[in-house]
Amino acid sequence: MTKAWNGRPPAPLDERDGRHELHFWSGDYGGYSGCYEWRAETGQWFSIEEGGGLILEEFGFASVEYGAAVLTPEQIEAKIADAVKAEREACAAACDEERVEDTEDPTDVSYNVACGHCAAAIRARGDTP
Repeated sequence: MTKAWNGRPPAPLDERDGRHELHFWSGDYGGYSGCYEWRAETGQWFSIEEGGGLILEEFGFASVEYGAAVLTPEQIEAKIADAVKAEREACAAACDEERVEDTEDPTDVSYNVACGHCAAAIRARGDTP
């Protein structure tokens, strides 16, 4: 059971200033989502359209749910860079794991060298795309 709506959109859990997505629901009109600006200092939501202002409590909606923070292009690029770095390290680690320990077989030695070169090449790519 959901509790009664107090007439105000919820604050972001992390209280982070910036743009956030809100989901509005109404029995008469269905639902829609929108992007709004949260200002933690004042605890208020603002519309982001040109000339937008404070969102008042008189929405006439049954409820409003918090969606998620809207990331800036810089934040998205940083997340992608972190994911690429993690994936490269995982690939290099997989090459390292393929190496055969304590072998007398010359073909295993060549295989070990190849695996080592592969892992080093993957790690050497650094931050390049």
